[in-house]
Amino acid sequence: LDKSGDGIIHNEEFQRLYLTSNILAAEKAVNEGMLNEYLEALRTKVVEMWKDVGGPTGEVERLACWNQILADDELARIIGKGDQRKGKAMLEAMKAVRALDKSGDGIIHNEEFQRLYLTSNILAAEKAVNEGMLNEYLEALRTKVVEMWKDVGGPTGEVERLACWNQILADDELARIIGKGDQRKGKAMLEAMKAVRALDKSGDG
Repeated sequence: LDKSGDGIIHNEEFQRLYLTSNILAAEKAVNEGMLNEYLEALRTKVVEMWKDVGGPTGEVERLACWNQILADDELARIIGKGDQRKGKAMLEAMKAVRALDKSGDGIIHNEEFQRLYLTSNILAAEKAVNEGMLNEYLEALRTKVVEMWKDVGGPTGEVERLACWNQILADDELARIIGKGDQRKGKAMLEAMKAVRALDKSGDG
């Protein structure tokens, strides 16, 4: 804020709080710090897990290894950044592509086990899970919209634009679905759609 460097904040400098470049720089710094914390927590957990999983021989059969990995709720919470369900799905995605057994011998060694916190494996698993979750989200939304039209469209199969939006905005379930569980965000998204007349493509009202 103190652009002049005089140790005093003036009104013009104070207004820099909402300057986009300042916000983006701060967000980037925080995200990088959070990523480092996340990867360190994951690395620590994986190193600790190997002591049990690897046993005295320092190796474990691939499927037995995955059984232990998938049974660990704490690991799922960490890898899912607090979302255990997503973490389990990410681990399942890693298992499906054999992300650990690099040598292909069916045996997981320490170096291979450490691939659980390899950034490329995490990103690939997260992408696969996010795509699956997006498909689930879109299907739930599509199902809700098709179901709603039975009431909204009525016997004529059409409805006046503002009356339609009144019904849409009154539907809390639709707002929750479109907001991915956040009803307030969903309502705001629907209001934004209404503002740009996203539905009335023909413009006939």
